[in-house]
Amino acid sequence: MKIFLMVGLLSMMLPCALQASERTLTEKDAGKEVLLKKGDLLTVKLPSNPSAGYDWNCLVIGRGLLKQMGDVVRKNKETARGIVGVPVTEIWKFRALEVGSLKMTFNYARPWEKGEPPARTLHWPVTIRP
Repeated sequence: MKIFLMVGLLSMMLPCALQASERTLTEKDAGKEVLLKKGDLLTVKLPSNPSAGYDWNCLVIGRGLLKQMGDVVRKNKETARGIVGVPVTEIWKFRALEVGSLKMTFNYARPWEKGEPPARTLHWPVTIRP
């Protein structure tokens, strides 16, 4: 009976152990090394104020290692729905596809201001392990 119970518990725990984990980064984490396993989900949440024309854009050096999952989502606080000029949080999701190292850079700029430096730049070195 004890053996069947142990086998049952292990079979229930195994899928949880095999699931990919999720890592969330914010601007406070900028510059810190990010360690992922192949298959992990990486979420980046950054504050933005699109009413001022600013937007984050992402540059990944080391293509093919991460895949962006869907479009960027922009969320504001529940209490601020429908209010113009309210800051939002931009949410980016990526899946770790291959083993290797890359550098992620997020630039906060106005897209039409060509040649102007970004208002903010954030970097993350990322290592994906098997």
